[in-house]
Amino acid sequence: MVPTFERLFKTLKEAGIPYILHVCGNSRTVAESVNHLIPDAFSMDSMVSPKESSQLFTPTLMGNISTQLLHTGKAETIKAHVNNCVNAGFDIIAPACGLGMGTPVSQLRVLTTQVKGVKESLNV
Repeated sequence: MVPTFERLFKTLKEAGIPYILHVCGNSRTVAESVNHLIPDAFSMDSMVSPKESSQLFTPTLMGNISTQLLHTGKAETIKAHVNNCVNAGFDIIAPACGLGMGTPVSQLRVLTTQVKGVKESLNV
């Protein structure tokens, strides 16, 4: 599969088109391939901790906020996970995968408000 992605990604890069590679599930098993492919951003599921992810992967890191956490979690837990992602060096804080239709907008606001607050505190 990697040669197919290599051809696709080479074509995109040559055309100046940025791309995100997303892997659902346990991405530990594909770390070497992801680092070899060098996507503009690597979006990942929440199965690998933010700290471990930052040690395994070299591309721009994206995602890692559990969609289950966003759906049913407590606000303080969402905020803590946002902070963990920021502290681990994630560049784009986002849901790990597709959101469930029942995810309350208020939960998404907790995520975005926390990201904005961290951004302001870092003077970014």
